Amino acid sequence: MEKRINIISASSFALVCFLFFLPFINIECGSQKIFSVTGIELVTGFTYQIPSPEKGANISKESNMNYFALLALLASCIGCIGSLLDYYHKRIRRDSIALASVFTFIALLALQVQMNSRIKSEVKTILVRLNFEIGYWICLAIPIFLILFLILTKNQLDNKQS
Repeated sequence: MEKRINIISASSFALVCFLFFLPFINIECGSQKIFSVTGIELVTGFTYQIPSPEKGANISKESNMNYFALLALLASCIGCIGSLLDYYHKRIRRDSIALASVFTFIALLALQVQMNSRIKSEVKTILVRLNFEIGYWICLAIPIFLILFLILTKNQLDNKQS
C-alpha cells in the first residue's frame, strides 16, 4: 500500500508540473480573446500585446515573474521528487506529501486572487475579463484530491495495523 501512495503522489505532482505548460489564463475583451498565458509564462514572465484603442500599433507590455506561480511549481516539483525518493527508500512521509499539496493549493489560490485584483486595477473597462483555463483548475484540484487520498489511506492503514 505504501508503494501505491508514493506512486500516486509522485504522478499527481508530476501531472501538476506538466499542466504548467498548458494555458492557465485567457484575457478576453467582450467575446474576443486578447491573449493567453501558460503557467510557465507566469513563472518566467512574459511580454504581451494589447490592441491600441486607436487604429495603429499594438501596445506592448511586460509582466514579471509571478512568485505564487513559482511557489506552486516548486512545491509540486519537491513533492514529486520527495515521493519518488520515498518510493526508492521504501518509506512514506505523509506529512511532506501533504505539506507540498497544501503549499501548491494555497499558492494557486493566491495566484488567482492576485491576478484578479491586478486585472481590475490595470484595466478600467468592464468588458475585459480574466478567465482561468482548464490547466489551472486541474492544478488546483489535484492537491485537494491528493490530501483526501492521504487521509483515506491513513485510515485504511490504521485499521489494517489494528
